[in-house]
Amino acid sequence: MLAGEDTIILKTPEGREFVLAEVDDFAREVELVAQNEELMQFLEQRSKEAKRYTFSQVRAQLHNNP
Repeated sequence: MLAGEDTIILKTPEGREFVLAEVDDFAREVELVAQNEELMQFLEQRSKEAKRYTFSQVRAQLHNNP
């Protein structure tokens, strides 16, 4: 089976390219996620948030709100 051996790049006569790859190819998934500009902007914004919680604070909050 050709698709099971390697990643395949499909190219249309107009020059558009598509990738046919194994779904659980983790490195490729990471690459595709990194190319998602909207997600990267969201993660950058979240990383700048000043509010942080310790594990103990989270545990206490969970115990106080059954």
